[in-house]
Amino acid sequence: MRVFACLVATMMVAGPVSAQGVLLRINPPQGQVTHHLMVVETYMKGGPMAQMAADTSLPFMRMHGWQSSTVTAASGEEHTVTQVIDSMRVESPGMPQMAAMIGQVGDMMKGLKTVTRMTSRGQVTSLNVTLPPAAQALAGAQGGAMGMGGGTGPTMSSFVLLPERPVRVGGTWRDSMTVALDSAGVSGGAAKFVATFTLKAMEGRVAVIALDGVLTMSGTSMPADMALTLTGEEKLDLDAGRVTAVTTEMSGTAPTAMGDVPMRVTLTITQS
Repeated sequence: MRVFACLVATMMVAGPVSAQGVLLRINPPQGQVTHHLMVVETYMKGGPMAQMAADTSLPFMRMHGWQSSTVTAASGEEHTVTQVIDSMRVESPGMPQMAAMIGQVGDMMKGLKTVTRMTSRGQVTSLNVTLPPAAQALAGAQGGAMGMGGGTGPTMSSFVLLPERPVRVGGTWRDSMTVALDSAGVSGGAAKFVATFTLKAMEGRVAVIALDGVLTMSGTSMPADMALTLTGEEKLDLDAGRVTAVTTEMSGTAPTAMGDVPMRVTLTITQS
């Protein structure tokens, strides 16, 4: 009876786990392999490309990319993920006259490799992209534009930055990071991401995190900086130490040689 009373008293002082908060971390073990499907849809809301579209309510480009991610190193608060595109299908529902040309992009992207080093809080410390030969030639012809697009593909955790301390459901935090894009084919390029995050819910040991931020990309090969507002939701499996699902929407204007192009991009990543 005395033991039970002590246990109850301890629980009353400590409070429930949800009240104490949870420490959110990305810490996968070395050797962990994840297969996932990335779907990117790009809608042209204006500009010269939209004028050519048969139906602007349909995506100008839709990409289905099947990818494999392997944790090639894990030590302390850092780990390295090597991601390879196993296959990709690209189509153009809103502009069928370009379907044949756009469809070739999928074959070019097969084998693309991205090596990302990051901390357990999601901060990317280095990014190295190796394009297949055909994609290298296309990126060169476009002045590095392919490296800026969805072709390189973000790692599943690249849009979530985690707080230093435990957080309760409903708690918010703000963070930012800047990543060099030279290896992605953008000379002198950088991507800056700043966002506010909210722990929306805990589904067992899976954290549901909402984000609201801005992604700004720049580089000497681009006519001007590109800023995209970004909203979305991610799921973080705390036991596996990895992000298992991503749903985001980006909106903004892309500077091109033909002029500014207003666009909307949706990104969905799920384990397959």
